Amino acid sequence: VNCSDAAGSEISFAKIQHIIDAQLNITEIRWDASTLSPYFNYINSTSNATQVFQVWFDNPDSLRFKYEYAKSQNIRGVGPFTLWYLNDVISTPAEMLRAQEMWAAFDAFFA
Repeated sequence: VNCSDAAGSEISFAKIQHIIDAQLNITEIRWDASTLSPYFNYINSTSNATQVFQVWFDNPDSLRFKYEYAKSQNIRGVGPFTLWYLNDVISTPAEMLRAQEMWAAFDAFFA
């Protein structure tokens, strides 16, 4: 099932990692074999009502699978939908490393 802004909203990779680092997720990070994507559930404590959110995202591993597939299909290029979503809030060395790992996933396409 495809997701769109009609079904939810986008948050940056850095914000997703913050949710995970703060252990706000109420499920472990799961892996969907059909989309080759990780996802998890969390409760947004800033909302007025208790609401469970499901977050689907890409990480370096999922991107490598997708970039390798694009290369195998002779697609001429790949890239993130929104560049600033990779590292819109870099304030720690760990966040910088994560952003670099995301960019390094491109190597799978160019190898």
